[in-house]
Amino acid sequence: LTSGYFQVPMDEEDIVKTAFISHYGLYEFEVMPFGLSNAPASLRRYMDMVFAGIKWNSCLVYLDDIIIFSGDFEEHSSLESSF
Repeated sequence: LTSGYFQVPMDEEDIVKTAFISHYGLYEFEVMPFGLSNAPASLRRYMDMVFAGIKWNSCLVYLDDIIIFSGDFEEHSSLESSF
């Protein structure tokens, strides 16, 4: 996972709310920028959906940090092929 917030698409009607102007022109975010009040909750929802089948069994997720774990080396080796 690279730049977790930038992996979350903005709703079409909310893109205009992220607009800003610079001397190069008008810009709008099409993906979730850092700093929005609901950004952490939105990212958490996406991460929960992606890892729903294995969460708490072999991985823990905190925002964009993912910890993969297992009970022994053989089990961990089989997890490597899953990811």
